[in-house]
Parts: sequence; C-alpha cells; structure tokens
Amino acid sequence: LSLVGPKVIRTSAEGASGVGLTASLVTTSDGTRILSPGAMVMASGGVGIIDEFDKLEKDHRKSLVSVMEEKMVYIDKADKLGTLNADTAVILAANPRDGKWNKDRTLMENVGLDRFGAILLSRCDLIFKFPDTYSRSEKVKIMQRINEYENKGKPEGALTDEEITAYLNWANIQEEPKFSEKVDIYINEFFLSISDDIKQDDKTDLDIEFRQYHGMRRISSILAKMHGQKEVDIWCAKKAIELFKYGVGTFGMTVEQALVQGTLDTQIHSDQQIFETCFAKVRDPQTMLARSDDVIEEMKRCKKWKKSGSAQTYWNKMIHDLKLTVWDGKYKLGTE
Repeated sequence: LSLVGPKVIRTSAEGASGVGLTASLVTTSDGTRILSPGAMVMASGGVGIIDEFDKLEKDHRKSLVSVMEEKMVYIDKADKLGTLNADTAVILAANPRDGKWNKDRTLMENVGLDRFGAILLSRCDLIFKFPDTYSRSEKVKIMQRINEYENKGKPEGALTDEEITAYLNWANIQEEPKFSEKVDIYINEFFLSISDDIKQDDKTDLDIEFRQYHGMRRISSILAKMHGQKEVDIWCAKKAIELFKYGVGTFGMTVEQALVQGTLDTQIHSDQQIFETCFAKVRDPQTMLARSDDVIEEMKRCKKWKKSGSAQTYWNKMIHDLKLTVWDGKYKLGTE
C-alpha cells in the first residue's frame, strides 16, 4: 500500500506515544514553541497504518479514539491553542496475545484489548482475521505463487505501481456519488433483518449496528467512486455487504452471531463505562461539555435504562460519583 497510495504513513504502536500519533509541542533551536504534527495528522487526506496497535498504551488509545471520531487534533498546552486536520483513513493491525488465535476466546480476549482498544476496533468499518495456520494444499498454492513472482515477475498485463497510483488519485477526486431510494431501501432492509433476528443481551446494549450501517454506506460510496459512477447502485451495495459478511466470516461467525457475542461491539459491560460512552457521543468535541437532556436521551437508547426514570436516576448518581463539573448549564466528566 505504501508503494501505490497517494499519501500513506505507517507506524508501529510498540513504543509509540499519543503525541507521536496526534501532535505535540516542540522547542526549536531559537526557543520557539511550535506544533509538530503526528502520524495521523501527516496522513490527513490519505491512509494511516498502525501496526501492533494492541501494544498501544491506554492513554494513547484514548487519544486515537478522539482523532478517529473528530477527524481533528486539538492542542491546548503551554498557552498554545490550535487545531490540526486529521481526516485520515485508518488501518489497524494486531496480533493475538499468545501468538496464536484461541477459538474459545472472543476477539477482545484474543487481542487483549481494554475498553479504549475495543472502542477503536468498533470504529472500523471492516474487520478481518488472517489465518495463522494453513493446510498442506494452501501452503503449496502460496509457495507456487511466490515462486512464480520471483521467477517471472509480475504477470503480463498487470498494472504497474505508477498506474495504480494514478488510478487511486483519479478515484479520489471523483465527486461523492448519490444514493438512490432503491439502494437506500436495499441497505436498510439488510440491517433491519439483522436487528429483527438479534435478541439483545448485556453485551449489545449499545446500538452498534448503526455504526456498521454508516460503514456500509461509506464502502458502497467508495466502490461507486472507484468505477466513476455518479450514483451508488445495487451492485455497490451488494459488494459492500459481501465484504462486511466476509470479514465477520473470517472469525467463523454469521453477522448475527458476531453482534450478539459482542465481537463487533466495544464490549463495555459496567454501567459506568456505558454511561461514559453515552456521554462521549453527545458532548461538544471542543469544549467536552454536554447537556444533561442530551446525555439522558442517549442513555435511554440502551436497554439498561429504557425503564421510565432509570436514566435520570443513574444520571443523578453519576453527577456525584464522577464529580461532574458544570459550566453554563452543561456538564463535563471530572476525569477529563
């Protein structure tokens, strides 16, 4: 990807810092303090690849979650205020905890992710598990392919790196295609059919299928742009859904099983963690403040607080327990 992508920044999470991924203040030789962009800022408008993101420290994962949500980096340090664009497509790669995938563990348990690592993963439109073991016939096919490439080079008629780069640049500047009512209905019915089949449990309190729904629309739109289409057609929508299903299938599950088991969920189980996620979804990204009514309405979307009055009661408890600060009628988490 780094050979053909218009703008690709690759970094390893092992040893990386939050500021190394986002931005930091540095002092020049003459003593001037300036903003130094991190990997996600430098890759804005392109692709940021983070290898071994399971090794990223907790605070740094939290910083990355904010960047992926807001597409901006906010700096407020040493009397320096600023914002930097970070509209970056992110590719995350991780390894299983013990070097081998354990079928008896969930995705989060295999990779050893904490809450913010799981939230990061839930922001991905597509998730794939690459095999760590191969059958004899699969090994033979791989070796044959390697031998052919090393002995003969690229197959005749294959695109060069330069041609692929030119194509990606062309696709990137195409105008955003529109969705027809027919395609809207097609995608909607797919996700409604999933929702109808799922019996919500404690691991799926959050309406995570809506996040994946937006992801399918993005992928459908990208496929249309790659073909120079002005409108997203049914073929694009079908291919987007096939990709989604294929990714889930690499974990040996159907889409319904994945959602119920929480594989695509953030796997937030405690009341306080679910509350903090609801708060984060409705707060202002710059001031970090949220209106109580907005938070309570978001809480009511969770099965845990759908009962009349329960959301308000827990909100009152969190004001005390989390020491929520109030400013101009709005609230801020005491930990932020």
